Amino acid sequence: MVSVFLLVLPALFVFQIQEGKTWSERLILPDLEQTIPRHTPRFTEGMYLPPQIIGTKIITKDQSPVLLSTTTTITPGAMLTIEPGTTIYASEFASLIVEGKLVADQVIFTTNELHPLNQLWNGLIVKQGGQMTIKNASIEYASPGISCLMNSSVTISKTKITHTATDIFNEGTTCHVQ
Repeated sequence: MVSVFLLVLPALFVFQIQEGKTWSERLILPDLEQTIPRHTPRFTEGMYLPPQIIGTKIITKDQSPVLLSTTTTITPGAMLTIEPGTTIYASEFASLIVEGKLVADQVIFTTNELHPLNQLWNGLIVKQGGQMTIKNASIEYASPGISCLMNSSVTISKTKITHTATDIFNEGTTCHVQ
């Protein structure tokens, strides 16, 4: 048995040289290189939007940065007003769902992620019975930027939607863009 191994060993050595493979290509080694973290938020401190907005809430630019870290729902009967100069920074896959009323003027909705592979968030979703009025605003990196679902009321004027695959998703006839 040992003699067979000694005869085959030189043939394996010749084969290895012809294949040009090194030991590291043939061995399964753990990846010892440190990978760059993809979750890289701009802001980790600021005013976090709660999971639900109940009643009347006003957000001012003095409260910036305003962080949308997950799904926030403006509940039916509730109203959220975002005053001019405010920036809302959304985490990856976060969304603002409007079942009540949202009013925003001169507001920026953008990503809170620095890494390009994590900048996408789910945008502003206006559900049945929800009302939204946005003017002079900017919505960035959300896809879709705005979702107007059936039986919602949405008015958008002088608003720029950029860096997105779908700007506006319109399911009904009550999404008015000026």
